[in-house]
Amino acid sequence: MKPFLKSIPWILLYSRLFISMLFAFFGIVEQLYFNNTVLCLVLFSFGFIGDIFDGIIARYLKMDTTKMRMLDSIFDTLFWLSASYLLFLTSGEMQHVLIVGIGSVIGLVFVEYVVCFLRFSRTPSSHNFISKFFGLFLFTFYFLGFMGMSPIVFGIGVFCFGFIARLDSLIIYLIVKEWTHDVPSSYHAYLIRNGKKFKRNKLFHSEHSGV
Repeated sequence: MKPFLKSIPWILLYSRLFISMLFAFFGIVEQLYFNNTVLCLVLFSFGFIGDIFDGIIARYLKMDTTKMRMLDSIFDTLFWLSASYLLFLTSGEMQHVLIVGIGSVIGLVFVEYVVCFLRFSRTPSSHNFISKFFGLFLFTFYFLGFMGMSPIVFGIGVFCFGFIARLDSLIIYLIVKEWTHDVPSSYHAYLIRNGKKFKRNKLFHSEHSGV
């Protein structure tokens, strides 16, 4: 039973990559999306829920390695990019909000990756608290969008929140002296830089830095 349990986080992790590939394919062949709206909603929900529980289960089983955390961040990025691409193609009047909102967030993500590669030759994996809350709001916004609704005002707020979340993550990798993951905020990055210890939330973050 234990080997099977240890495979669950990896299944959830790679399922998000598979869903990203499906979304990209649906986007290329738009008719597939229009004929499978319910399927897309189910896949999107499964990917989001899997993103929450893969880390929690991995930490519970004490198998949250550096490799897993880095892959988790990469697959997260691909999942949201593919969902954004699909939503953009079918969003109608929301396209202007998506262009500005997604564009600004993606721009910061790109800068964060560049900074992390230049400083540490690794991909970012901060998993800061504000990004987790941003994910909940983003899921709600995208879910409504896939259902054909257009909550534009809510969307503007979501992407402003997202910009702040990604900025906080970027600042983390500008502050820390060595690569690390699971940093709750840029303030905690300051504590790490100065050798000060703090207690991480075991539900959302690993106790070790995983360098």
